[in-house]
Amino acid sequence: MNGANYQIGGTSLSAPILAGLFARANADRIANGKAPLGLVNSRIYSLSATNFRDITSGDNYGYNAAAGYDLVTGLGTPKMNLLIPVLTAQP
Repeated sequence: MNGANYQIGGTSLSAPILAGLFARANADRIANGKAPLGLVNSRIYSLSATNFRDITSGDNYGYNAAAGYDLVTGLGTPKMNLLIPVLTAQP
């Protein structure tokens, strides 16, 4: 911000980012005559890991990040340029 780097995170950052991602995917789906995504859990967890940047280090003082799914970072950070088209293309 203003030329400086800041570290931020948690649900205060991730929730609005994911809301925007799903809104974009829904807009693309509607533009292509498809229904909105609805509940996305089963859609997300069935996707290839290539749609996410795996976070492999760090902790939340209770759990450690590791390769693959973990209780700190889940699947990782969505690669929006890959994930939005995948979600748009799903039935």
